[in-house]
Amino acid sequence: MKELVVRMSEGHIKMLKCTGSDQEVDEFAKANAKARWDWTFLLELGWVQAKLLERSIPEGYEGYKVFYKGETADELLEITLATHDWWHQQSDDFRYYNAGQKSLARIAFLRTQISDGRARELWNMYAPEEMQED
Repeated sequence: MKELVVRMSEGHIKMLKCTGSDQEVDEFAKANAKARWDWTFLLELGWVQAKLLERSIPEGYEGYKVFYKGETADELLEITLATHDWWHQQSDDFRYYNAGQKSLARIAFLRTQISDGRARELWNMYAPEEMQED
């Protein structure tokens, strides 16, 4: 999984470490130049905050924001599960319901790309207790 460590500096997000490709570093720089104090552009580029993935901050980067980006079906499934709105069906706003349905479709597809055991393990790691699989 790709890793990105950033912190705020003078109104922009400063990249301290990136294990992504040169193209991803360039995308970060271009988007960051427009963002000014807004983390959402990282989400639009496919990065997910470490705390959502229940991962610890790498040693030496305490106090910084750490983001990850998946490369394999396994990693993409984990990220999709970590960011999925498990209660989207209860939303009064159709946009949230629709986004949740799309997320479930992506989860279903990604589950077909990895072993059943690993897919179930990831599902149970992120799903609420009442939605866990045996």
